[in-house]
Amino acid sequence: MEFPNLQLRAVVATILIYALMTPLGSGLGTLLQKYKKQ
Repeated sequence: MEFPNLQLRAVVATILIYALMTPLGSGLGTLLQKYKKQ
């Protein structure tokens, strides 16, 4: 626990990445489904 700020940044970065990846993943999924239907 020498660098609590770095650990905090890592946690915040992970949360941000997941928050961004979730809508991106669902968007890609719907796009793929649309292409498959065509």
